[in-house]
Amino acid sequence: MNKKPINAQEEVFKALESCKQSIWSLIEEYISPKSIPSISPLTMPKIEEEFWHQIDDYPLRGGKYVRSFLIILTCEALGGSREDALVTAAAMELCQNWVLIHDDIEDDSKKRRGKPALHHLYTVEHAINAGDGLHVMMWDLLARNLEKLNPTLCTRIWQEFYNMLLRTVVGQTAELTLRDSLDLTDDDVYYIMDGKTGYYTIGGPMRLGAIIAGYDPIKDSSLFEQINNFAVNLGRAFQIIDDLLDLTTDFEGLKEKGNDIQEGKRSILLVKLLQKAQQDTLEKVRIIMSKPPGTRTEEEIDFILIHMKEYGIFNETRALAQSLADKSLEILDKLSFNEDSKKLFELLVQFLVSRSF
Repeated sequence: MNKKPINAQEEVFKALESCKQSIWSLIEEYISPKSIPSISPLTMPKIEEEFWHQIDDYPLRGGKYVRSFLIILTCEALGGSREDALVTAAAMELCQNWVLIHDDIEDDSKKRRGKPALHHLYTVEHAINAGDGLHVMMWDLLARNLEKLNPTLCTRIWQEFYNMLLRTVVGQTAELTLRDSLDLTDDDVYYIMDGKTGYYTIGGPMRLGAIIAGYDPIKDSSLFEQINNFAVNLGRAFQIIDDLLDLTTDFEGLKEKGNDIQEGKRSILLVKLLQKAQQDTLEKVRIIMSKPPGTRTEEEIDFILIHMKEYGIFNETRALAQSLADKSLEILDKLSFNEDSKKLFELLVQFLVSRSF
């Protein structure tokens, strides 16, 4: 009897849901209303109730949990315990939510996970504050590793978290600084990707998983170098597909199609259009993309999309993402992960480059 073929999306969804179920109680503990420490007897229950509504909004909307899952998967792949990884994985998910809140403000995104972005619900000031609240909760949750893991290991986890987030912030600095430039190279875009996606989404979580499993970034430098190389390739592939989907779909109703153009994002697709376009098209593209974010018309966005398609940019970038994913699989094959975990990594790579949202 023939075996039923493995459905990468179905298997990955099962694994991601298992990850969520493993860490949700920790996340829920932090976002659920509770008494907040104070030095004063004065109270304002309605204010504090509103605070908790703003805090729990993004976490309750869900998410893929890819970063948290990679912490757990890598830890298990190297012989570590899922139980040891749960606190760090939960902290990673709290991290993702405050990062998204602040990122949505900086990009003035209209939607997040199918609903209005937080700053459109509660004002920019309140959204920043809610992001700050989740940020401080993240560090407190991360400190709970001390209840189970030895202090040296906890210090390594904290240091890796710090390194990952500092690089993410630098990547965001590059994106914001280069947002007005129309003379970017592929490497300029990759620099942003490697900080914001390669490290934060793939490499950082995997490095954290390896650390929790007992590996030392200094003593076991070859392992961490392999993880870095894997993450650079898969991170670029992941981001290219994300940018491609932004311009060709509405992420199954979760976002607005073409939002990256409206925000003025300098994606690899835009850079390639600027490199390939004939002079008359190039001049119009430069005029459109020189406008302030939020001021581009539907006709202008359509003009960009039509010419990306005409110049074959959609097909080219999809092929590029697949090529990068293939490189990551070659590196994965050399990693000292157990075979079951490698198979799940392979399915995750397949899912990330074939997804529709």
